[in-house]
Amino acid sequence: MLCYEQTADLLITNGDLFPGDRGRPRTRTGAIVVKHGATLAGGRESEILSRFETGHAIDARSGIVHPGFIDTRLHLTSVPRHGLLATMDQDDALVSALRCRERLLKRAMA
Repeated sequence: MLCYEQTADLLITNGDLFPGDRGRPRTRTGAIVVKHGATLAGGRESEILSRFETGHAIDARSGIVHPGFIDTRLHLTSVPRHGLLATMDQDDALVSALRCRERLLKRAMA
């Protein structure tokens, strides 16, 4: 009988794990575990499978798995053209969009 460290809600296996962090390398046969909507761990599939138990698993079929990435579907460069920032001039709108992008990237890549 295996003794798992933790249980998780979701296990994604067989992924090309790309953490987006220079300190952690890309893993071709990787896995991640998720609990309550947060990534608990990621790494080599064999290591993750030995540490976590889950009732639901998804086979990524060698697709890219990018933990922590949030696809907001927000096209920041188009916001001023749609009149959403009508009170800003073009330079202020660009600065605002760049700051927003920076915050999104910091949150998504952390």
